[in-house]
Amino acid sequence: MSVVIKARGEFQKGFSVFLSGSVSGRDWRAALMERLNEHDIVFLDPRSDDYESIVGSDRFREQVDWEQDGLTNADVIAMYFNHDSVSPISLMEFGLFARSEKMVVYCAKEYKHKGYVDAICDRHKIEQVDSLEELAEYILTRYSKHKKE
Repeated sequence: MSVVIKARGEFQKGFSVFLSGSVSGRDWRAALMERLNEHDIVFLDPRSDDYESIVGSDRFREQVDWEQDGLTNADVIAMYFNHDSVSPISLMEFGLFARSEKMVVYCAKEYKHKGYVDAICDRHKIEQVDSLEELAEYILTRYSKHKKE
């Protein structure tokens, strides 16, 4: 069974996937975790219900540090860009970790900055998928390789 660690939660050992990306629109994180629930995957979910209320506080800094540590230490960074969101923080994380060799990107065809995302993915050989199903399959492939090591 998978484990979900919410923002600012204590990290656990195991194959981990950081869920980075748009927060508007459908809850892609929940849908992805549901698809992969039967596997021993640690999901790092940065979504915080109190995000707006903590901006500028020590808890906000803890949130940012937690996210950066999670992105750095995750086995896979699953990045999603929804068509109806600009997602500036996700774009920043995308750029910061483009060379990490552990990112997979699902970018909606209608996303405003898709051309930029495509160019960076091409440049750094980042895997792109076209659906939530393909995102889940990619993660399962990486998970299977990890289990064999």
